[in-house]
Amino acid sequence: MRLTPANKWSTQLEFIKQIVTGLEDDVHFFVVLKGRQEGITTECAALDLFWMYQYPGTQGTFVAHEESARDLFRSMLTMYHDGLPKSHRIKIIANNRHFISWQNRSRMAMLINGSAKKNEGGGGRGIGRSFVHGTECSSYGDQKSFDSMVASLAQKNPRRLYVFESTARGFELFHEMWQDAGNAVAQKRFFVGWWLQDLYRCERDSKEFAVYGREDPTHLEAEWMHDIKKLYDYEVQPEQLAWWRWMSAEEITDEKTMMEEYPPTENHAFIMSGSNFFSTAKLKEIGDAIKREPMPDFYRFNFGAEFFETTMDQTTEKMAELTIFEEPDLTYGAYALGADPAFGSSDWADRFCGQVYRCYQDRFEQVAEYCVDDITTDKFAWVLCYMAGLYRNCIMNIEFQGGGEAVMAEMQRLRRKASSIPPGPERAALTDVRGQIRYHLFRRLDSVS
Repeated sequence: MRLTPANKWSTQLEFIKQIVTGLEDDVHFFVVLKGRQEGITTECAALDLFWMYQYPGTQGTFVAHEESARDLFRSMLTMYHDGLPKSHRIKIIANNRHFISWQNRSRMAMLINGSAKKNEGGGGRGIGRSFVHGTECSSYGDQKSFDSMVASLAQKNPRRLYVFESTARGFELFHEMWQDAGNAVAQKRFFVGWWLQDLYRCERDSKEFAVYGREDPTHLEAEWMHDIKKLYDYEVQPEQLAWWRWMSAEEITDEKTMMEEYPPTENHAFIMSGSNFFSTAKLKEIGDAIKREPMPDFYRFNFGAEFFETTMDQTTEKMAELTIFEEPDLTYGAYALGADPAFGSSDWADRFCGQVYRCYQDRFEQVAEYCVDDITTDKFAWVLCYMAGLYRNCIMNIEFQGGGEAVMAEMQRLRRKASSIPPGPERAALTDVRGQIRYHLFRRLDSVS
């Protein structure tokens, strides 16, 4: 057997083009959403080896989701190295399950980010690095280790490159990465669709095309084919549609799994919970409608020594503590505030959360949410008082387990001090923390005193 040059698929060429154009725009952090068996991880192996060769002394890291994937990739990287002409090879001086190092001082650590309960490979913790390749990030289980690794990435090194590629698996870690990359100015995300894979088609003379390729596109098929044309300027061919139908009917019969493994567009990839009861098309329709809703407003509290020294300022979604979906409107409907201090339901529930709902006779709608994990019970009480003051006539329901009693005690202290709070400078209504609190004297209608 002799080695031959690799003939690249269109999916691999698209991946290379997107990385190159990103680097030309001084972007070094890439999040890649892909379908199954598109050759992206294989292409990344060539990119990884090139980077180790091209830039001596590179501290690189490969992060897999399980041990077998790590070992397979290390074997692939070694095979690529061995397949080069001797004149182009750089001698490997160490090659084991933990790392590969070359004579030019470049080194590729081999790590695993598995279950959060059983993190076999440290999840990417370690020294600073200028090159990272993460594969199947949707299967990563250790969020904290992944965050620790990202925190160690070089920010100024002109030779840095970070590539995270994965299929989708619902609203997990990779979905957060995808969303963050879409909002970031120093990151780039891109989608490589299955319809770019040259092998994903049933030719017209095949028996599969005879069964699945004769009918016109259904309404749903025509819809996502239109989306592909609109988003990516690509016309899906009848042979590719036949392959999609065959795959859905005979290989992957679960609609949710099919959309995750072979999504027509990036908007089809991340399937919402409830897909076992509602069609994917309906969930996508609802998701698209939500995206057309006005963006909420985001705020952070700046706590002083006392409640009346506290202020609140508008901020970005990433830095937000309080999200306002709808400003107060007292013309109709009533408001209800549910509050759950940290560790109220279990030892793992480490977030303080307060949610405001606008209640009607036939429904209720969320209008505000506060959620953090680094606050004390007295400060949480201040936040709840502000939210209840902002949405006036609000009924508050506090979970008493955990720190609930301490929250109530602080509210009682605030109630006693309410009448002595001095007036402050004029601020916008939503950020006027001090101005929202009122001393309220309640008397039962059936009381004789």
